[in-house]
Amino acid sequence: MTKTLAKKGYLVGLSSGAVMHVILEYAQKLAPQDTIITIFADSGRSYLSKVFNS
Repeated sequence: MTKTLAKKGYLVGLSSGAVMHVILEYAQKLAPQDTIITIFADSGRSYLSKVFNS
């Protein structure tokens, strides 16, 4: 999920990628008018060479 978010312009870390994965799973149980708010608390900067191969 971290790489998917990076392709959309969000340089987030592994914890934020995990949060987004869970949010997408949970969102399937909600009604269309429901709202989800989250905070991506980590950056992907320290993973540039490991995860993003930059």
